[in-house]
Amino acid sequence: MKIVYLDWNVFNKMEKVGEQSSPLKEQLSELEVLIQDKRIAAVYSNAHISDLVRGYLKNPGYIPDHLNTLRRLTNNLCITQYWGESKTRWHFRDPQEYFDSALEDRDSTALSFSTLFEGLDDPLMRAYGEIQNISLKLKKIDPGFRKIYTSNKIG
Repeated sequence: MKIVYLDWNVFNKMEKVGEQSSPLKEQLSELEVLIQDKRIAAVYSNAHISDLVRGYLKNPGYIPDHLNTLRRLTNNLCITQYWGESKTRWHFRDPQEYFDSALEDRDSTALSFSTLFEGLDDPLMRAYGEIQNISLKLKKIDPGFRKIYTSNKIG
């Protein structure tokens, strides 16, 4: 059996297969048949879970269906590299449990550079953080770097 790694966008389109245009709808349906017939196995990863955590912060209402889609199409087969481990791990892990764990980790992690300094009581350290933040904003971006985004803009 071949193992495939599908981008979250593919899983999302498979979840909403009925809304897709005819050629894509047929391809996604065929892909699902291959998965359900166990001719190929799809896996999910920490990247999929990270995408869902970001989506949860915007609209948590979609998450249950997304997690069910991952569960249905991957049979809980997960590939990930956990923090502090040097090797990728293949194992079975319920996407809901992984999502809940990632969401809990996110709650205890700074969301931006600025928020790293919000909880400090020392006014001097807070001022230092602000100076660092300002200095980053004042740095000029190399014109060559900007050219990367002229043909394929992000966002």
